[in-house]
Amino acid sequence: MASYSRKLRSVNTTGLIYGPSSFQQVIPELYSYSLTEAVDFLTPDLNSVFIDLYCGIGTSLQQWISSGSQTIGVELSGEALECASQNTPEAELLRGSCRHRIPQLEEYVQKANSKNKEILMYVNPPRTGLEAEVTEWISKELHPGKIAYLSCSAGTLHRDLKYMQEYGLMVKRIIPYDFFPHTLHVEMLALIEKIQ
Repeated sequence: MASYSRKLRSVNTTGLIYGPSSFQQVIPELYSYSLTEAVDFLTPDLNSVFIDLYCGIGTSLQQWISSGSQTIGVELSGEALECASQNTPEAELLRGSCRHRIPQLEEYVQKANSKNKEILMYVNPPRTGLEAEVTEWISKELHPGKIAYLSCSAGTLHRDLKYMQEYGLMVKRIIPYDFFPHTLHVEMLALIEKIQ
């Protein structure tokens, strides 16, 4: 009987650990550029705390941590979250659907508010968009200073942005990205800011 070695984790071109079922962008350089755009807009620093929803293996978490922001990430995939814990040990991580983690996120926000920290968000949901409960929580209760929303569906992005705008979160800019060449799919980075 032949034996084989099974390696459970690999390392991508940016040095991050990922597993066999972890989602990876087809063009990492373009994704990196989109993250740079998000950082430039959000301007995270020591006076901000970060909520990163659908955080995957921690690629975006690294950006917020390197700027000095206290950071929390939520991810449904156990494998991706295990990788994120290795890639970003400084981040607080929660496993589960984002809607089920709202109570823990509210506790996190209360601590941040007690220290007068600015709340910033990065969200990168699947094609179905933000869960309805999450959109409602962000819009009606959280009111973050700024949000960078990377979307792979124009339809669900429109739905979520329309709801947010009803509660004073306004779109400043939308940047399209061709992450999946030779397909009809175009991802968009929406930069959103709370109206003062």
